[in-house]
Amino acid sequence: MSLKDKVVDKSNINVFHTDMLNGVSGIKVTLDDCIENPYKNMVNITLATWGSKIHKWDDLNSEERFYIVSKILNRKALPISRESIEFIFSIDGVSRSSFDQIARQRIGSAFSSIGSAANQFNENAFRIPNEIVDSGKNNVDLLKACINDCKSTYVKLIENGISWQSARSVLPMGLEHLFYAIFSYEAFASFCGKRLCFEEQEDTVAAAWLMRNEVNKKFPLLASYLRPSCDWVGKCTYITGEQLAEEMGGMFTSCNRNRCFVDYKPEFNKPSTKMYHLENQLNIIIPKANDDIPPKNYAQLHDLDKRLFNDSQYK
Repeated sequence: MSLKDKVVDKSNINVFHTDMLNGVSGIKVTLDDCIENPYKNMVNITLATWGSKIHKWDDLNSEERFYIVSKILNRKALPISRESIEFIFSIDGVSRSSFDQIARQRIGSAFSSIGSAANQFNENAFRIPNEIVDSGKNNVDLLKACINDCKSTYVKLIENGISWQSARSVLPMGLEHLFYAIFSYEAFASFCGKRLCFEEQEDTVAAAWLMRNEVNKKFPLLASYLRPSCDWVGKCTYITGEQLAEEMGGMFTSCNRNRCFVDYKPEFNKPSTKMYHLENQLNIIIPKANDDIPPKNYAQLHDLDKRLFNDSQYK
């Protein structure tokens, strides 16, 4: 078998089938790669400014190491060490429109996505937003008929000799998509501040919480600082009464994770995403605004983090 045949799967090239996925069910996120002990690097990089030794980790006890990292995470030190930590996520099953939102993140991030010009998409699933599912059978059937028409047209164009690149012009934005997302910790914290908010598109929010959960499995301390921006100020940051987007016509109401103090009439009198949909369909628990607060001292650390803070520089 040639390299091309191994990479490019054409087993479904003559198949026409579309699974309809409700809400955020079936979205998968994996943390594929990251540094083994980010805290060690954070301490060494931050303390490089002082003293005559480049590696200072082994000169400190666990509590001192945590003290330095806490300063870094609370932005009381230069951001260099936050920028040096990198995560590589694989994300499978969000809609194409969700990918477009996620890939708007720029500095400190990179993305590698499946291409619709170089692949045939006749069997890809379609994601139906919970808002449409909850609205009733009539709207769901209306959407399904539209999707099947689009996919049928796509297949007919290809059968008529049209390239995948041109035929993709009929594919809907709700088509299931997969990609890699690479973030520095600094960029990921910024991403989470926006995309963990429930005023965002639901499969974008779902992907963000799943990505945070992946970090939490390995580094609970780092994850505790990955929060919606409203958690840090104790009030809604989606509706402030001062943003240009609100003047241009904001779309949704506050989710009230944190209280909204602005009397505001959006285009649609509801939040974009409902937390219970994410928890039920993804089988995850999303911490409330006052949950999972960053630890104030070493004793409060999770055992996973303590093990890393007790690690030696050279094994």
